Amino acid sequence: DVLEVALLADWAWTMSRPYGGALEWRQPPHLRHTRLDAKAGVARPPWGGELDLRPFFGVMATAPPVGFGRQSSIPPRNEFGGNLDCKELVAGSTLYLPVHVAGAMFVVGDGHARQGDGECCGTALETCLAGAFRLSVVKPSVPPSLPVGGPRAR
Repeated sequence: DVLEVALLADWAWTMSRPYGGALEWRQPPHLRHTRLDAKAGVARPPWGGELDLRPFFGVMATAPPVGFGRQSSIPPRNEFGGNLDCKELVAGSTLYLPVHVAGAMFVVGDGHARQGDGECCGTALETCLAGAFRLSVVKPSVPPSLPVGGPRAR
């Protein structure tokens, strides 16, 4: 369970790069900084206006099966979570992940202050976050109450 997600910085960054994300055009890399106002609950991009904050962690995973070897945290992984970048996994949500090794080895990171439906330029409003989580082991039932082949959220 995601119990709390809190901003640790008053700024975020976004990087556009050639063919990064869904923007399939050649452009020079461009880094933008955005001010975050946690008290007001908004981000203020450099071109003006305000965007509501909705912080979440883009990476949540358990350790992969031993036979998978070393894994990158960049692509999403269905077997054990990973770089899910699911903007709905905010405080109050629940993520179910299969456990492949003793102790699960839960990992979390890739803080976002806000994200749309995906990272169209390859990044979101990337920032530093702190979080609180409740980890529980849900034993499989017969028949299974949840599909256990990959991540599931509610």
